Formats: sequence, C-alpha cells, structure tokens
Amino acid sequence: SMLGALDGEIDLKAGTVRLGRLAAGDVTTRLSLSHGVLSASPFVGQLGGGRVSLGARIEGGRGAPGIGLTVLIEDADVAEIFRDAFGAAPGKGRAEIAMQLQAQGRSWLALVSSMAGTGTIKAAGLAFAPLDVAGFGAALETLQDIDDFPSLVEDTLQTGETAARGLEGEFTIEDGVLRLAGDELALAGGTAKLLALYDLPRLAADAELTIVPEKPDGAPAFSIVATGRGGKIDVKTQMLDLQAFVAERLLAESLKEAGGTTRELRELMGLPAETRAAPPPPPSRPAFTQ
Repeated sequence: SMLGALDGEIDLKAGTVRLGRLAAGDVTTRLSLSHGVLSASPFVGQLGGGRVSLGARIEGGRGAPGIGLTVLIEDADVAEIFRDAFGAAPGKGRAEIAMQLQAQGRSWLALVSSMAGTGTIKAAGLAFAPLDVAGFGAALETLQDIDDFPSLVEDTLQTGETAARGLEGEFTIEDGVLRLAGDELALAGGTAKLLALYDLPRLAADAELTIVPEKPDGAPAFSIVATGRGGKIDVKTQMLDLQAFVAERLLAESLKEAGGTTRELRELMGLPAETRAAPPPPPSRPAFTQ
C-alpha cells in the first residue's frame, strides 16, 4: 500500500481531536512513519476536564492493517465524559482510566468490531444522581399506603444524590464490546453492584445498578437500568420484589394492630409454621449388675 512506501516525521498541534464521540483539546503529538507503521507518541491533550495521554501504532504496508493503543485518562470529570459519550451523566466524581487495545481491519467498522483489550478504572468523590437511596429507605419505613409507593420512587428516590465508594477495578473489551462488572459499592443508605456494557460499533450503552437498601430491614434488592444509543438514554426502575415486600410489611402491621395471632402473621409473611420444642427424653435408668 501507499503507507508502506512512505517514511517521515511531523510534529502536530491541534485545538480539537475527536476520538469517537469524545473530543480532546489542546492536543500535541509527534507522528512518525516508517516501514508501513504510523506511530503517534506521545499524544497528550485535555479530555473531560482532565489529561489524556495516548500512544498509537497503526500498521499498514503489505500486512493486515491493524492498530494498537495505550490510553491513560487522569483526573477526568465523570459527568463531562459521560455526557459527551452517552448523552447523559449518572452523577459526579473524578476518574482515572487506563486501557490497552488492539484491532485489525480495512475499514473503521472492521476496526471497532474487532477491538479487544483490557483496562482499569478508579473513581474518587463519586455520587450517583438523581438518586437518593437513604431518603427512599427512610420514606419506605414510614409508608402507610402501598398505593403511594410509585410516587415515592419518583419524588424521593429519583432526586438528590447518593455518595458511593469502591468503584475501582478492571474491565474488558472483546469484539468491540466493553464490559465492566464492578465489585460491591458502598452507598449512603445501602450497597450496590454495577454492570455496564458499551457496544463500540453500535455506540449503544446498557448499564444496570442493583441496589440493596439498608432500610427497611430485610428489604430485597431493586435495580435501575439505563439503555441508550446515539446519545439518547432511557432509564427504568425494576421494583416488583421491593414493592411486594413493602406490601407484605404493611399488611403484617395492619393485622398485628387488629390483634392477629402469631400463626396468622407467619402465614401472611410466608414464614414456616412455628414448632414447639420436643420434650427432653426421660433420664435413662441405671443399669444394675448382679
């Protein structure tokens, strides 16, 4: 190819360089071309309010076209990066992201569809918003009518912000799909686990935050699911188990106030019947010997 017959170097400065849906500003880099290999190193700029450093190696020549990338994003604003990449932000915080990627193909679609690699992420000062897990749990404890449950979700849960700790770990990219399955996060008012997927060829995102609230005591998990493509995000909540738990809790309280028996309460709450302890066996009679 023409790339394989060229050699040279050039220093480049650019106001903006777009990396997919992300835009890096104040970019400086040195491009070198030799034996069909185009290298960009170092490539530095501003991204998401932080710093991006990138090393790129693009192979052409007579072999199969391919690309190798090493990316480091430092002290980036989570809200800014997510708004640029996905069209909406899940909250606020700062993040450090490192990636090593490889891909092969003769077109942009072939390259991103074959993208593979690994990376790490570490977030600080993270808070999910709009989300108030602690306030929602406290409101559920004082709820008097199950018909008010949907309004609590809209007016309490889906407002404010919830501080989170523990978003730190590895992610993988295979066949152009990024997958992050994080460890347990500590939330103000509960705990959570995050599963996120991003399809690079389709520019489609799918994320699920599964939350276990501290209150009411014994409450089951509920989920918040976000899906989107092309900068449009749709967010839904999955609350059936939690709503059923709260309904049973209210019924049990009503039955107790009405003088219900322990057996009726246990049946209502789906608990096994209470069993009485078996009487102890009679003492064994001493053996006499002649």
